[in-house]
Amino acid sequence: MLTQLFIENLTIASILIAGIGLITAIMLNEQILPYISWLAGAVVGAFIMFSNSAYHMDNNMRGFSNADFHTFNSTLLTEWSELYVKHNALLLVLFSTAMYLLSKNKSLEKLLLFFIPSGYFMLRYLFNISWQQQSIVVLVFELLLIINFLGTLIVVISQSQIPFSSKRRSFSYIIISLLLIAPFLIVRPYGPRNILTSYVFLGLALFELLRYTKIDFTSRWSKKIALILVACLTLFFLDLHGINKFEDSQRIAQLKQEVNSGEEEVELKRLPYEFIGHDLTPPDGSVQGDRQKMHHNISLDTRFNIVNYHDSSLDRLLENEQ
Repeated sequence: MLTQLFIENLTIASILIAGIGLITAIMLNEQILPYISWLAGAVVGAFIMFSNSAYHMDNNMRGFSNADFHTFNSTLLTEWSELYVKHNALLLVLFSTAMYLLSKNKSLEKLLLFFIPSGYFMLRYLFNISWQQQSIVVLVFELLLIINFLGTLIVVISQSQIPFSSKRRSFSYIIISLLLIAPFLIVRPYGPRNILTSYVFLGLALFELLRYTKIDFTSRWSKKIALILVACLTLFFLDLHGINKFEDSQRIAQLKQEVNSGEEEVELKRLPYEFIGHDLTPPDGSVQGDRQKMHHNISLDTRFNIVNYHDSSLDRLLENEQ
């Protein structure tokens, strides 16, 4: 049961991270009270949360039965590495840049060593190449590139002149990021909260390294650029959530109209940006699906035929132009 609870919530991850922090503090003779407080709070929070009846219902998708160790190798080569590494091409390039700026003796060999893996995955991403289009040989080669990149990153951070505390934070952020998505190697479905949080920790590790490069983050222009980036990202995600909200209201209105007309099977269109939420269009017959029906006062006997998002207005526009 532990693996799926890890996927469903960040609570288990918080307990593990606090435990690792406590062990590290003991080994380094640091103050342990903050970690004890964190661990105690995480354990109490987990107890309260897992006391919820939702974790004791039948068919709640939180059981250990979802774990499958036999798919570890195939998942590592395909979906997992695609999700965590290959889709993060821009982040890889930024890490490559940080490594090059942190290295002592800059040379062409180091430039190639740092940027070949990230450059490869950036081109792969730009050309929209996925693992479904590739042979097993290429997938193994890509896994070796990932291992090489990670090993190089560890060596560069270890040998850099940045303070030990920053090295420790950088490694901690990277390890936490891995902890958050490691269960996806054997467990389904994916947990969007874990995935997005893992990206946040990778970003923290990156900025921890960039602090000790020649880039002056305290300059006026750096602050302006950071402010613009934050504003753009905020507006971007607000826009995505707003569109999802509008489309959801439209599909629910259409759904209720069809149900009121006596339809026993209705079409439920997915939202355009479902990757930013969790179970926004749950499978028909699932616990979340039944909860949505009850929330909208729809009979549980009504069957949902789930289809991918498509704007019919676009079809009409294209027809008018022909």
